[in-house]
Amino acid sequence: MQGNKVDAITVEIVGNLLLSIAEEIGVALIKSSYSSNIKERHDCSSAVFDAQGNLIAQAEEALCRAYGLNSVKIEAPAAPKVDAPCPPQQEPLVDKPASEADAFARTEAIRRAALKSGPRPAAPAHTKGEKKPKSIFGRSVVKAPTPIGELELDMGMVVVEGDVFAIDNRELKKRGAWVVAFDMTDYTGSIRVNKFFPGDDGKPLVEGIRKGMHLKVQGRLNMDRFYGDMVLEPVAVTVSEKKMKQDTAPEKRVELHLHTTMSSMDALTSVSPKLGPDKNVVKRAESWGHPALAITDHGVAQSFPDAWHSAKKIKILYGVEAYFINDVDDRVAVHGAVNAPFEDEIVCFDIETTGLNNKHEVIIEIGAVVLKNGAVTETFNTFASPGRMLSLEIIHLTGITDEMLRGAPTQEEALRAFLAFAGNRPLAA
Repeated sequence: MQGNKVDAITVEIVGNLLLSIAEEIGVALIKSSYSSNIKERHDCSSAVFDAQGNLIAQAEEALCRAYGLNSVKIEAPAAPKVDAPCPPQQEPLVDKPASEADAFARTEAIRRAALKSGPRPAAPAHTKGEKKPKSIFGRSVVKAPTPIGELELDMGMVVVEGDVFAIDNRELKKRGAWVVAFDMTDYTGSIRVNKFFPGDDGKPLVEGIRKGMHLKVQGRLNMDRFYGDMVLEPVAVTVSEKKMKQDTAPEKRVELHLHTTMSSMDALTSVSPKLGPDKNVVKRAESWGHPALAITDHGVAQSFPDAWHSAKKIKILYGVEAYFINDVDDRVAVHGAVNAPFEDEIVCFDIETTGLNNKHEVIIEIGAVVLKNGAVTETFNTFASPGRMLSLEIIHLTGITDEMLRGAPTQEEALRAFLAFAGNRPLAA
């Protein structure tokens, strides 16, 4: 890019700055060498620049990088001619104080020696058992990410971290190229990662990225004219371990209404023992320090075995959202007020039966209490004659024997007595 023009005012400012620095260490610069067309640099072998050559080289390199030039020339006055070279006479340091140029030269020599002999920066340390990040494209990304919701176009080079939720790679067969495009989110915002790759340069991203992966991407923010939105052009992509959320509350809660995948079309939470704490809700609650967890699926109990196997240091409360219907007559199954206060009277009851089949089994005992403000105010208990002998299994399970049921009220008499006791008060089974 030799011959590129630089803003004259900027060149003048930079020239004055370099001139002031050079004058402090005893080097004269020719200000007239700065112009809108900066000439090619020529090496200067004069001994005058031996001590200060490093400064001049750094200044020239800085100008090249700042303005994208191939070369920059900073001229210095020619060295005086001598008839024969003579070695410089070394004077004792105690007799002549070191000049600023000498101090700079010594400091630079010490710095270069330290860079050569000193240890190189070590890679980020990984604790025992921690997986080393896997690089898919470019170098491993180790910088801290910026929340996607805070990205601005003028940020330039950034690092983001999140989950891949969509992939839209396109192969341009006529051009023999790939357009890599995928969307990722960190749940503060989302962004499309997009870049054109000639040849097979994009194959590592095409073959290595899948939906659901947790990635850390470093790249430059650009405005894409095709999508009409801000995109991230990647320079490095690394698979990152997703950090699990933590419950930092001092007093842990107990979830009393949890649906699992056994509740059809209602939940995505799993209790499979083969899954880890990131996907198993029982193991997640246990890792958070929750003391208990209640499962209340819709009309099923199929999740109970898996929940039991998953629990190690947490108590499982087994429940269900049951459906009550009146299959006897055409009356409405539920009566009474809907929003009754808990301070009012509530009848809590329980029954024992000869089995679980409601078509063939009957009631053998009804027990109930009346609760008001959390205290028991009335009690009710009655046996009911089944009209047949009890099985040994039911006797062992309930503790009720045939002798205890001898002379008990009939099924109708027991039910009418219980309904009279309950009255119009709400029932709780």
